[in-house]
Amino acid sequence: MKDNLIKKGISIVLALVFMLSLFHITGVFASDEIFKLTNVEIGDKSSDVVASIEGFDDDLINTNVTFYKLNSYVTYKLTIKNNSEDNYKIVTISDTNTSPTIVYDYNKHENEDLLAGSSFNLDVKGTYKNGVTDMSKRDEVSNFKLTIKLVSEDGKEEEKDIDVVTPTTGDNIIIYYILGTLSLLSLIALWVFK
Repeated sequence: MKDNLIKKGISIVLALVFMLSLFHITGVFASDEIFKLTNVEIGDKSSDVVASIEGFDDDLINTNVTFYKLNSYVTYKLTIKNNSEDNYKIVTISDTNTSPTIVYDYNKHENEDLLAGSSFNLDVKGTYKNGVTDMSKRDEVSNFKLTIKLVSEDGKEEEKDIDVVTPTTGDNIIIYYILGTLSLLSLIALWVFK
């Protein structure tokens, strides 16, 4: 009886770890964010660029982008929604890009209104400022963060941060795959191999 109780307790813990890793807890629960990233897609790109959006949640975009040629580019199309009942004005948009080989350009939308319940589109263009001489090599996009600063009609300031990452340079989603797989296998082994 005691062994069965321990087995059930371990099963519950493993099942919880599996569920949390499967759904990545921060993306499961409804967000109460005032500003929410509602859509991301690749808008335009050079023919030689390999680019895809691997997934996104409210403040994280996972991309897979590879450049080969000087001045190759890719454009991310982001949609950001004002979930509040207040009207805001966009003060500025900035980024933390430190890559010497990728330059990001976007409209800063300064003094643009973001009315309650409305959305705005932000196109972020990444241009490659290097040349790969050995075509068996490639350069991948480096991670960066966009910060959108807004102010409400009554002077309340808000910030929306969006991290843009590539799987090979900092995507921590692999941790959830490993945890999920290990917990599922442990759970199966616990009940199959008595």
